[in-house]
Amino acid sequence: MRIPSADKQQVLRLQHRLLSLRHAAKCPHDGGQCPVTHHCAGMKRLGKHMAVCKDQKCLVPYCISSRSVLSHYRRCKDARCRLCGPVRETIHRSRETTKHKQAIQQQNMQTQALKKNNATPTPALDPS
Repeated sequence: MRIPSADKQQVLRLQHRLLSLRHAAKCPHDGGQCPVTHHCAGMKRLGKHMAVCKDQKCLVPYCISSRSVLSHYRRCKDARCRLCGPVRETIHRSRETTKHKQAIQQQNMQTQALKKNNATPTPALDPS
């Protein structure tokens, strides 16, 4: 894969493809029910096909180009790669955001549990 000579729009398309394939591989929704992207179901099908396809002349749309870009991404160690660098950074930011949200959620659950445990029923007033 010759990334250095690729134009900016082609690099952006390939980055989008990598991120879409990654999303589809991790997405728990099936049958076009993904709330994130309408491309998810198609990318899931493409990913499953790519996992078994070895045909260098495959006619399934996007199979060969996706296998090529994914192969490059897996082998690439250049942090300055125009294709892989921004994708890795996007994935890193996504992971950090997820960790942060989980930490806040856990903190909120602990706070709620403490409030629940510390809440004591108010004794009823004696009417006499």
